[in-house]
Amino acid sequence: MTLLQDNTFRFVCLLTFLLCGVRSGMTQNLMPLFAQEKLGLSETGIGVIQSLSSLGNFLILWHAGRLLDQAGRRRVTLVGLWATALVVLGFAWVTTPLSLAGAGVAFGVVAGYLGPAPAAVIADIAPKGSTGAVMGLYRMCGDIGLLLGPISIGWAAEHLGFTWTFV
Repeated sequence: MTLLQDNTFRFVCLLTFLLCGVRSGMTQNLMPLFAQEKLGLSETGIGVIQSLSSLGNFLILWHAGRLLDQAGRRRVTLVGLWATALVVLGFAWVTTPLSLAGAGVAFGVVAGYLGPAPAAVIADIAPKGSTGAVMGLYRMCGDIGLLLGPISIGWAAEHLGFTWTFV
């Protein structure tokens, strides 16, 4: 209960909720729909772009973890937030499969930097003896984002169109 009053804990839980919602809504729902409906890509083409995005994420994780320890959690998180916002905004101007692949890889990379930061902060601030409960509450926020992100992003795409949803 003490951590629920902590601004850092609440911020990290909100960040995790939003990050999981955007990641799942973007990569698993919006990007494939956009690729098929606006760019005419096949399932294979969509799978290749999603794989490239995941590969960009995977290849950057080792560096992201090291950077979190060297530059600090706050700095990496803030830069990661701004970079993620810019990359997602960049999807609004995608017009070709190649530019979608580039945006997908960029999204994977920025998500790779931003993704580990909240867990590191939670591990830093969790009181001894309650790490499990704290991590459980933190992960629950991410799980709610995984559930609500695709629903809200799908609703936005249906009612606002792809461009405004990316914006």
